[in-house]
Amino acid sequence: MEATNEKIKTGAIHMTSGSLWKNIFLFSVPLMLAQILEICHKAGGY
Repeated sequence: MEATNEKIKTGAIHMTSGSLWKNIFLFSVPLMLAQILEICHKAGGY
């Protein structure tokens, strides 16, 4: 039971269980946000 609680605290995504599209979406959101921040930083002229 402790291992389950520990994984929840770290925010781990179980890619082998659950909905495929939900897992793909949750995996890609941080990547998309990083790209948007990079584009905004480059647009600032730095």
